[in-house]
Amino acid sequence: MYKIKLHVTDIHYNNDDLTIEYNYSKAELGYFDGTGTFEGVEIVRVLLDTVDITRQVKHNFDDYEKIVLKQHIENGL
Repeated sequence: MYKIKLHVTDIHYNNDDLTIEYNYSKAELGYFDGTGTFEGVEIVRVLLDTVDITRQVKHNFDDYEKIVLKQHIENGL
């Protein structure tokens, strides 16, 4: 099973309040060989206030993905 869904969340990063649009992916990896599941996020768009700053902050995507995934899992979305 493979599932992708678009979500929106707010995070605080480097003294900025950002709105992050992201795809959340969940997949069963090799159910029969016991490798478990995969969960991950892919950043779609980053907004500061109402301004799209996605291109300017691509170098921070790894950090954003870690923060957003942790928040997503903790909130049980």
